[in-house]
Amino acid sequence: QVEHPVTEALTGIDLVELQLRVASGDALPLEQSEIKIQGHAVEARVYAEDVAAGFLPATGTLQHVNFSERVRYDTGVTCGDEITPYYDPMIAKLIASAGTRERAISRLHGALKETHIAGTITNIEFLAALTTLPEFIDAKVDTSLIDRHLDTLISESTPSGLSKLIGFLSLTDIDINTPMRGWRIWGEASHLLSVQFGAHTQRLRLVLHGDGSFSLQDEAATQLLARCSVECESDTTWRISMDDEIHRADVFSWNDRDVRCVSVLLDGQSAIYRCNDPLQVNTDTDEITDRIVAPMSGIIRQIDVSSGQSVNSGDRLLVLEAMKMETSVISPRDAVIKDIHCQLDDAVDGGSVLISLEETK
Repeated sequence: QVEHPVTEALTGIDLVELQLRVASGDALPLEQSEIKIQGHAVEARVYAEDVAAGFLPATGTLQHVNFSERVRYDTGVTCGDEITPYYDPMIAKLIASAGTRERAISRLHGALKETHIAGTITNIEFLAALTTLPEFIDAKVDTSLIDRHLDTLISESTPSGLSKLIGFLSLTDIDINTPMRGWRIWGEASHLLSVQFGAHTQRLRLVLHGDGSFSLQDEAATQLLARCSVECESDTTWRISMDDEIHRADVFSWNDRDVRCVSVLLDGQSAIYRCNDPLQVNTDTDEITDRIVAPMSGIIRQIDVSSGQSVNSGDRLLVLEAMKMETSVISPRDAVIKDIHCQLDDAVDGGSVLISLEETK
């Protein structure tokens, strides 16, 4: 039984132990009539996958893994492990049990909101959203449930002002445990940062106040997004005081190809912030559309075009295989194949340029 944890949660029986005992020649220690089912259990499979891109499998190094302790979790990975294109991208199973279906789902939802994984994109937010659908809670499900609610389930959440403040603060070299306090002859210290989160980039001003608190303002310092006091309770746990309320955030930072990154889990919402190089030239031009890049890491299994060939919008250019799935890479517009930068059976990284296009003549 692949999903044996839900059965184990309802029966209190370790099925894997029984399998090993039977394989060793022992008899089963109980009869079918002795097995009692109690309560309800539900399991979520946490995958490294890009839900918004059609549930494409994702790769990456697990920089930070922190599971909720309120439910059982089964996993075979830890920090530093690599999610590769050669195997199933499942990271863990989260199993919640309770007296009723509603309570079990509620417990699972809370556990998903408390689970923090950094280093690869996951389906955690999708699963958490799924557990709030009334149809799912009431067990009125069918195979088109996700399709009917897909826009809601994959909608990108906007980080709160407090989350942005924590993310921006973590990207600086400020020691939050010993901030400079008191009056300054030059006024309050501030840092102007350009930070990327999701598909958005913002230039915001982080201000260190004389009482040791921090605030995040817009670039012109005319709008206050958040103000709080912060202290570290552990390497990754931050205690945040804002408006007489206490929040706790799980915060982890790392370097990704010389880019400073930080992942913040705050109030059940996860966000990744990347510090942009202020000297980097903006490459957001039409030329970018002439590059066909790998949507994920994988193996080139088929190339359907050749240099100089004309293609139409929607034509398949090549096939990429990753984690037992084949993905067709198609042309975004009418064009001519200028160059092919890969060969059959090449292993490519996500974001690698595979094909260059040029205008039709």
